[in-house]
Amino acid sequence: MKKTKVLTSLLFCAIATGSLSLSQAAPDIGDVAPDFTLVDTGGVEHPLSDYSGKVIVLEWITNNCPYVEKHYGEKNMQGLQKNYVEEGVVWFSISSTAPGKDGYLNPDSWNKLLEEYDSSATALLMDPSGEVGRRYGARTSPHIFIIGADGLLAYSGAVDTFGTTDPADIVRATNWVEQALDAILAGEPVKVPSTNPYGCAIKN
Repeated sequence: MKKTKVLTSLLFCAIATGSLSLSQAAPDIGDVAPDFTLVDTGGVEHPLSDYSGKVIVLEWITNNCPYVEKHYGEKNMQGLQKNYVEEGVVWFSISSTAPGKDGYLNPDSWNKLLEEYDSSATALLMDPSGEVGRRYGARTSPHIFIIGADGLLAYSGAVDTFGTTDPADIVRATNWVEQALDAILAGEPVKVPSTNPYGCAIKN
């Protein structure tokens, strides 16, 4: 490899619950995960192929999103990151917001916010063109994709069952990401491999 605070206003946010546009060729569960190379907020390139044989989480993230704030404000996302990174999982947060659009932050601003959040992700990758987001069919932040150690897409969808901005719903929800990762790490099939993502529409 080479070398603000989140606003809670729904004015910046739209829930994306519809199906993908026909122009978006997203992988299905069981397909080979599309390869890519993105640069993190420190300027380091991360080819996905460098992590062959690892379980990988791709977490789409946007600033100014109350759905992101729900999970980060309550340390829910960071808890998932920390627990599974310690288990050997590679966790990439990805920003596919275009410069000048609501939710965009430059790398330095992301670094400050991630430090404030106490993020435990492996890295935050910048996708300002939105190419990687379109390749995966990422529609919202958060939108989670999990790639198994075999390189196949094992999960795509929401963090959990409650598509709200209310932090109190976190403890009542079934956490789809936790269920999927536990199954994958135990060598078992993912019982619910696809769910409908909720959150703020990615602007690119």
